[in-house]
Amino acid sequence: MPSAKVLENKKEIVAQLTERLEKAQAALDTLNYEAAMGHVDVVLNSEPKNVEALVLKTIILVSTEMYGEAIEYATKAIECAPKKGELSKDKIYAIRAGIFMYELEEYGKAIVDFSSAIKLNKK
Repeated sequence: MPSAKVLENKKEIVAQLTERLEKAQAALDTLNYEAAMGHVDVVLNSEPKNVEALVLKTIILVSTEMYGEAIEYATKAIECAPKKGELSKDKIYAIRAGIFMYELEEYGKAIVDFSSAIKLNKK
């Protein structure tokens, strides 16, 4: 069983990462993509499978017209996301489908992702 000190350190780290995500969202809201990316990258360096950070990075990359990288991060988010919840696989499939459809005009891939989102949402 972890000691009280280890648990306290873990809580502190989680609080710091949560604060970074909040700062990233605030920077994104003001279109400060560089600051938002910096905060998200700190979280991902510590927790590479953090779904919220992966989705935020996807959004930042789309906002800066870096669609190929956005697809990569959306794919990582899908792999790490839970089946249910606020940032579930179906919602991230829909985000990625939107990138394929509206930004890349790859309609076949968009249809596949929308179909995956619908299939997961029915379960």
